[in-house]
Amino acid sequence: MMLKKYFTLLFLLVISIQAVQAQGIEFFHGSWAEAKAEAKKQNKPIFMDAFTTWCGPCKRMAANVFTKAEVGDYFNKNFVNYKLDMEKGDGPAVAKEFKVEFYPTYLFFTPDGELMHKAMGAKGPEDFIKDGQTAADPNSNLYGQVKRFKNGDRDPKFVESFLSKLGDLDQNMQKDVLDTYWKGKKMTDLLEPANWAIFRDHETDILSERYKYVFDNRKAFYDKFGKNDVDGSLINKAGPQMQTALQTGDEVLYNRVREVLLTSDKKEVKKFTANSEVLFKLVKKDYKNFNKLANAYVTEHIAGSAEDLNQLAWAVYQNTDDKESLSNAENWAKKSVELKKNYANTDTYASVLYKNK
Repeated sequence: MMLKKYFTLLFLLVISIQAVQAQGIEFFHGSWAEAKAEAKKQNKPIFMDAFTTWCGPCKRMAANVFTKAEVGDYFNKNFVNYKLDMEKGDGPAVAKEFKVEFYPTYLFFTPDGELMHKAMGAKGPEDFIKDGQTAADPNSNLYGQVKRFKNGDRDPKFVESFLSKLGDLDQNMQKDVLDTYWKGKKMTDLLEPANWAIFRDHETDILSERYKYVFDNRKAFYDKFGKNDVDGSLINKAGPQMQTALQTGDEVLYNRVREVLLTSDKKEVKKFTANSEVLFKLVKKDYKNFNKLANAYVTEHIAGSAEDLNQLAWAVYQNTDDKESLSNAENWAKKSVELKKNYANTDTYASVLYKNK
């Protein structure tokens, strides 16, 4: 009798475990080629969870979202589901082919294995199901929107939506779409609200003719869209490009960014511009002007900031053996320690002292 009860309990336990497992997404087990063959056989699109073993958000999705009954109901009905570690087996080749750079990434393929949509990031069950619904809709998925654009759809609202979708997924394609969209348009078309929205939200090339036109004709854009919106757009695009100019020593890019930044009267932009001018002289090994600008920058912007003084002194330590520059760096590092002593500025001060012996 006890044995019968034991087997009954064991049977119920197995059934309950199977029921829990069946609630979530059921993943196909096999190679990528086998998963594509299965999708073709069932005439279903493929959902691929592109993950890595070290990705925390990937683990949370697997534990807290893929296991939900409503998620399983939708994905099991509509997709052949497949998990692939991007660092093992077929993973590296898939990651390279479909430009998987962030995790988790969700790839959706047609039954023939052609990419039709891409999404990223940890999210809740409702938003994740929306990703699946978008992927399954030929009018909304990335594949469908690429086809619409290639077939000549240039409606600004559609293009803006398409560019927004591309923003995090394929920046090279986003640039190509922008260049294609603007072909045949006049510069004055940028003053149309829909086109301004596309420029404001998606243009990144500050050396482009479009950017130059907006910058040179700011007054007309102020009158139409407001000074804050226009200046904010121009400066937000220029700021990140300064890092590229500093890394490469590109004078054309540097001068363009500087020209834009100098139009701002905001305190934080003025500080950023002054700092960039100082660092660019250091990069170009123009030590005479570097020291002149650096001392003015310290006096005007960072005399009371231990962190900023330390960063400037460290930049000198890392980039030059010039004696005047090192002597100035020694003073900045010393002042940083006096303001707020910590491991970082103590290390900088000691390093500069040693190098400046």
